[in-house]
Amino acid sequence: MLGKAINGQVKIAAETFASMSGMLGASIYGHLSASVTSMLSASVVGGTASLKGLKWASVWAKAGVSVRTAKGSASLKSDTGKVSINGHEEVNIASVGGVNMGGDKYAELKSMSGHVF
Repeated sequence: MLGKAINGQVKIAAETFASMSGMLGASIYGHLSASVTSMLSASVVGGTASLKGLKWASVWAKAGVSVRTAKGSASLKSDTGKVSINGHEEVNIASVGGVNMGGDKYAELKSMSGHVF
């Protein structure tokens, strides 16, 4: 898969910058784990950039998480299962245009305190 393996460990280190490139492609592979890590900022950038998981994928941050597009549309979708949006304090859904909510079987808006505005 990756060519002939070298026994033991291979480390690449530099006091200022270290890079890896390939004219056609470059990859990082770990049989059990692989990561891109930084104390300040870690980025995945490309004409098309993806985060994929065959079993599970997660986006996590201690301070906040944002999914945004400068142009076009953004979507949160499940092809076969449910989609949940939860907030510990509150959840806001807003639009400069309109907000549409609906369901093929039913659409429900409820409040645990009994107030719906």
